[in-house]
Amino acid sequence: MVRRRKIKYSLVLYNDSVNSFEEIIYLIQNIAGYDLTRAANIAHMAHRAGKYKFMSFDSKISAHVTQVMWRDIVTGK
Repeated sequence: MVRRRKIKYSLVLYNDSVNSFEEIIYLIQNIAGYDLTRAANIAHMAHRAGKYKFMSFDSKISAHVTQVMWRDIVTGK
């Protein structure tokens, strides 16, 4: 019997000069379900360090994360 390993994904937030803190905080809240304080702390950590891995998940959750990200891109939120 062949065992299948669960595929792990990581969501890494990179600091850039294009997106505002408000946009990033909004996305973190919608993707990860974090409250405002936690999302703001993650945004600030990415800003200071240049990048921050804030979420790891398996393939079941990846579809949800992708759907949320594309929805926000298409609607311009």
